[in-house]
Amino acid sequence: MPKNLQSHGAVASSPTDRNTPYKFPCGKCSSTFSRKHNRDRHVSTVHEGLRSHKCPQCTSAFGEAGALSVHIKTVHEKQRKYTCPYCPSAFGQAGNLNVHVRSVHERHISRKYACPRCSASFERGSALNIHIRSVHDKIKDHQCDRCPSAFGKAYDLNTHVRTVHDKIKDYQCPYCTSAFGVTSNLSKHVRRVHNLEYSS
Repeated sequence: MPKNLQSHGAVASSPTDRNTPYKFPCGKCSSTFSRKHNRDRHVSTVHEGLRSHKCPQCTSAFGEAGALSVHIKTVHEKQRKYTCPYCPSAFGQAGNLNVHVRSVHERHISRKYACPRCSASFERGSALNIHIRSVHDKIKDHQCDRCPSAFGKAYDLNTHVRTVHDKIKDYQCPYCTSAFGVTSNLSKHVRRVHNLEYSS
């Protein structure tokens, strides 16, 4: 909902390929969608910047009616129906409660694979190996072909190209007109500007 499309980052596929759920490609970026109306909504909100759902109480505008509804309930009506089971905190969206619980109350739960060089730990051994290669060994073998930047993970290179070079901002703030290329920047924005927890 706040994120304009859930299937961003999906592998591009042919519109005639019946074996994949992503058969509607965006003509302006590499995103593909399982439904035509999701693709059309993506194009209008992300690439054309259309925000036809305007808040009657402030200057915010949204690409989707659902995002406007969440904005009104959480920002103007201060609805907080999702209460933390560990503390008095309450949130307007279930995803925000989940982020709060994971980051505040469950952050000390030990994970299976601990890094021998720092305090990081991971749920999968493969994630630990990637961490060691990219963070500690500083191996950056994923080179951007459009600038001198290099990355330790293919995912980080793809994010760099999409957000820096292609200027794609898929993640719209549900509380204002700001948009971001990655969810972590949107989360930081919501925490700093709107003083709320946020999860996509």
